[in-house]
Amino acid sequence: MTIHRRLLARPAVVLAVVVVALLALSACGEAGQPAASPSPTPSSRLGMASSPTAPEQDESSSGTGEALIRILDPWARPSAQAGEMSTSAVYLVIRNQGQETDRLLHAESDVAETVELHRTTMDGGMMKMEPVQAIEVPAGSDVELKPGGLHIMLIGLKRDLEVGDRVTVTLRFERAGEMEVVAEVRQP
Repeated sequence: MTIHRRLLARPAVVLAVVVVALLALSACGEAGQPAASPSPTPSSRLGMASSPTAPEQDESSSGTGEALIRILDPWARPSAQAGEMSTSAVYLVIRNQGQETDRLLHAESDVAETVELHRTTMDGGMMKMEPVQAIEVPAGSDVELKPGGLHIMLIGLKRDLEVGDRVTVTLRFERAGEMEVVAEVRQP
């Protein structure tokens, strides 16, 4: 019996594989959304601002002297899970107030075994996600990490993430260095 026949003979195995793949993809974006452009969104068009009631949770900044990199509206999806595979994604806006381009090089969090920078794209009518080495943030611009576009993928969660939970993520920038961000878990 070939491997394909053995797998098909076990409908539960096939179903589990399909469910894991769909849940992992759903953590990255929604199927009805177009793929996001990795190009920056000018601040004037973005229309995002930090919440006046809780600035410590909606905004973080880093840089020497005056804050050159600001993080606006960080949030995370509730965990998507099937068996041992549990994922989520973190979204936010990176505002570069400096005179030089910076790059987000890496992210990490204690809630996940692996944290990767990802982008979601359309390929033949299907959404797919792929890791990226870095996310460029041009001087004087905003870059939005959002469902269906660039995002921070949390893979192999160590605990379930439920609406209202908070997730701490450390971001490492090429110029601005490290900064810690607290993202609230909420529905998209």
